Amino acid sequence: MLYGLELLAKAQHRSLSQSMEWALQVGLNSFSVDNEGLTIGDMLAGISGDPNEPRNLFHVFMSAPTLLSFEDAMTCEAIWTFPDASALEGDLARSLPLDEAHNALQTLYWEPAFASWEQIQKEVIAVTSRGGKPSHVPIREILGVESKGQLLAAYQKAAAARAAAGA
Repeated sequence: MLYGLELLAKAQHRSLSQSMEWALQVGLNSFSVDNEGLTIGDMLAGISGDPNEPRNLFHVFMSAPTLLSFEDAMTCEAIWTFPDASALEGDLARSLPLDEAHNALQTLYWEPAFASWEQIQKEVIAVTSRGGKPSHVPIREILGVESKGQLLAAYQKAAAARAAAGA
């Protein structure tokens, strides 16, 4: 393998490290991770900061869940499949313009879920080790959202409580 890289470097009139970087770039941009032709390079373009940040793990999950650890993939699945996300999205879409609805969903559901990643992951491990599904994780409870009353109002109340506690 090293000899091949040395030959590549000579053929390209590059240093060994430049040839290794080029080969890595070619590999990342040619290996497809899904049926639609998304490459690892394409997927990495959407990742910023620490690759182990929940938002980045979720980005990988949406394209290639098999590249994540079991625990991270199941945590993403729990957050993604929890019914409150789609119910909130529907409620917000009926009452706000699309951009505002998207931003509100980020504030009410996604950001708190990502901020509670470790706690959700502990619950996912506990639930799945007993044979349960990730969708059985009590995300609403973890996020401090009351289970009574209108769903959107309950999430708004929890967001206000988090904001007051953080101030």
